[in-house]
Amino acid sequence: MKKSLNPNAFCEVKQNGNWVRMSVAEAKALGERARCPLKNCHGRVRLHPYAGRKHPAHYEHFPKFTGCRNCYRFDGRIRKNPDALK
Repeated sequence: MKKSLNPNAFCEVKQNGNWVRMSVAEAKALGERARCPLKNCHGRVRLHPYAGRKHPAHYEHFPKFTGCRNCYRFDGRIRKNPDALK
């Protein structure tokens, strides 16, 4: 799998009972519910499609979770997401 400079370019989608890592573009095409791939988070995310070079496909935490380093509202303290998807 190709590395991306954007940490929010990949997410996890549940397929056949297992969480599978895939690009946001692939997950968006499937129309499935997705979660943050970081082990301490696994919070629900909203997928955004590619919208030009300045706006690549990415995800945003929904709701925002300040304890995840991939959330733009990260407060500097990594902690477990109380609403993690299992």
